[in-house]
Amino acid sequence: MNRPAYVDSYYAATAHPAPVRPPLQGAVDCDVCVVGGGIAGCSAALHLAERGYRVVLLEAQRIGWGASGRSGAQVLPGIAAGQEKLERLIGPDDARRVWDVTVEGIALMRELVARHAIDCDWVDGQMQVAGAGGTAQNARMRTARNRASCTLLQTGEVLIFGGLSDTTNATAKAEIYSPKR
Repeated sequence: MNRPAYVDSYYAATAHPAPVRPPLQGAVDCDVCVVGGGIAGCSAALHLAERGYRVVLLEAQRIGWGASGRSGAQVLPGIAAGQEKLERLIGPDDARRVWDVTVEGIALMRELVARHAIDCDWVDGQMQVAGAGGTAQNARMRTARNRASCTLLQTGEVLIFGGLSDTTNATAKAEIYSPKR
């Protein structure tokens, strides 16, 4: 099978070599067949297998081939719309529940990386620096939303106008999908 080349990127250049696997031939007996080896597919396959299901994961290219393998390595809470917009759409209480679910998701990822000894260059924390008033305001709001993991840096503490150090966040390469061999 002639496969297209993977996108030329830092993540591709530093990724663990993916084993060459032959295309599926014939019939396979399983309880669940998961199609697609991105974040959702790998997570579904892992959690189903941990519950005793016989799982087959089908991926046309390699694990993390598409958008999941090109994520920029950021592991962040929240959703793309932003918390303020979500609060306007569904109210502050439900928006907080959505936020809490995303924080729980990060905790689950940390636990899975540790349990399966996944070599993905996991680094806890993120720093957001404030060079403008709007950025500083965003840092204050994030600190209020996630007090347990955030430290608001005040002007003059470091060579920035202020900012936010958030230990909830992390970075990880695409190997998060592939335990060490």
